[in-house]
This record gives sequence, C-alpha cells and structure tokens, in this order.
Amino acid sequence: GAKALAERGLPSVPKLLELNLRDNDVRSKGAEMIVYRGLSSIRQLTLLDLRGNNIGDRGLKALAEQGLPLLPQLTILNLAYNEIRSKGANDLAARGLPSVPQLAKLMLHDNSIGAAGAKALAEQGFPSVPELSYLDISFNPLGYEGIKALAARLQILGQLTHLNLRNTGTTDEGLKFLAEHGLSSVPWLSHLNLSENLVADEGVKALAERGLPS
Repeated sequence: GAKALAERGLPSVPKLLELNLRDNDVRSKGAEMIVYRGLSSIRQLTLLDLRGNNIGDRGLKALAEQGLPLLPQLTILNLAYNEIRSKGANDLAARGLPSVPQLAKLMLHDNSIGAAGAKALAEQGFPSVPELSYLDISFNPLGYEGIKALAARLQILGQLTHLNLRNTGTTDEGLKFLAEHGLSSVPWLSHLNLSENLVADEGVKALAERGLPS
C-alpha cells in the first residue's frame, strides 16, 4: 500500500518525473505517509496525479505544508475527486502553491470547494503561480461569491488558456461579473467551459458584449 510505496518504492527511483496514483484508495492517512516518507526521495517530480483518492482536507494539508515544498519543479497537479472542501483549498493556496511557482496545470474539479475556498485560491494562490495556463475547478459549489472572487484576480494569470467553470453554480450575475472584470484580462484564453450552470439571456449577452478578449 501507501506505506510500502513511500518507504521502499519511491526511494528506489530518485529520478522519477511523473507519479500517477489516480483512482486508488490512498485517503488521508496514505497521503500523509507518502508526503512524510516518500516525496523527499523524488524531488525532481514534475507531475503528481492524486485524482480520486479521497485524501480530504487532512491529506491536502499534509501535501501543502510538507509535500509541495519538496517539489519545486512541479508543473502539473491533479487533486480532482478528493473530497476537498474550502479548508483544504485554503491550505493549498496559503501553504502549497507558493512552493510550486512553475505550476502550469491545476485540476481541482469534483470536490466540495465553496466560495471561501475560491476566494483563498484567488487571493493567496494565484499570485504564487503566474505560469498557470490550465485551471479546472468545475463541479464545485462556488456560487456567485466564488465566481466573483476568481474573476477579480484572473488578471494575475496572464498565461491562462483553459478555464473550466462547469457546474459551479454560476448565475447571470456571476457571468456578468466574470465578463466585465475577469475575462478581458486573460488574452490567451482559448477554452472556456460554462456548461451546466444557471446562466440565461442576460449572462450570455454580457459574455458576448464584454467578456471575450479580441
């Protein structure tokens, strides 16, 4: 299991560049084991995929505080489907992302991150990862306040090309704010997903008139 991987497996591959553990059953205890006993052996890692392991806020806290500081070259981080809430998102933003300034892709979809978590990511996390080009935070209950928080800080992510806000509780008001204050500041954006939200005519009109960079 995670203990054997951390104690015997990872130390034997110090030049490992990609670690994919998606869709296993690592959970918080296993995540802590990997962080505390394994990641110090693979400091050249560029990709870490923990999707679908239910590590929760506890596991993410360990990763943010003790794991990511060991991985300064990380460019891809997948934490989707992990029962992460706003507390975990806050730990990631405040303690984890500052350690991985080269991060280019961040996947947080299908968790339980609310407005408070979105605000933490935008205000504390975005400034730490200026190279971020791909952000997937879909299927999280962000709501208007969460979308507003993200939109207000999108200008920090000048390299952003992909933004997935599918099923985040975005309303007309949220999309209007995003259109007026966020999207115009990401000129390289090429993929925007707003499907399965609560957007009607007003939001679409605002997007068409003010949101899409030329």
